[in-house]
Amino acid sequence: MTDFSQTLGALLASVARARQIADLQTAAIAEQYRDNPLLEGLSVPRVRIPELRIDLPILIEGQTGGVPGALRDPELVAREVVSAVADALAVAEEKLPPGLRQRLQNRLTTELTRAASPRTGEPLTRESLAHHAQTATRELLTGTAVGKRLGAGGLRTVLDAVRHRVGDVDAAEAGSPPGISVNVLSGQIKEQASPSMVSRLSITVREEGLEWETFRTGEGAVRSRLGPE
Repeated sequence: MTDFSQTLGALLASVARARQIADLQTAAIAEQYRDNPLLEGLSVPRVRIPELRIDLPILIEGQTGGVPGALRDPELVAREVVSAVADALAVAEEKLPPGLRQRLQNRLTTELTRAASPRTGEPLTRESLAHHAQTATRELLTGTAVGKRLGAGGLRTVLDAVRHRVGDVDAAEAGSPPGISVNVLSGQIKEQASPSMVSRLSITVREEGLEWETFRTGEGAVRSRLGPE
């Protein structure tokens, strides 16, 4: 018995791994072709599978309840975020005025406390905390003198600093989503269940390659990101 998400993740990871192995072999063949005068003018063979269909019998054996995340101290996270904003502003040769600092501290504490409330129904993750912290920071800085001097690029830098700081603060207890327990071993499925009780998982996996793209931001910084081929 295993968790369904792990089974599905293992399938998809195996497909990606197969593509990696094939590409590594293609690279090795390319070097051989380059070094051989009789082969260097020929095209290098590369095997790709644009689409893969998987038909997997599974036996659903149970369901596990999820565990919601918990925020230990919203005020601690708020203080760290305010500190990150002040540090990012200092790099831009700007200061966080005391009044604005206190307003930001209060706003962040309120927003993070609300986000951590079980009544919201929103899963509490670092990503959700970062989103709430960024939203509160953006709304508070926009329209202020500091925000106007920063401009769009400077504000984005501040918000990136907020996201990184929230990720560094160990203030949240990670929860877990609900899960489904399944059995995917064909021999055991045949022994334990009749065909009418067996579910069939039909998956069509389409291959999409990614490649690194290098670009220059409006501030002149050079960055890289993964994009489609």
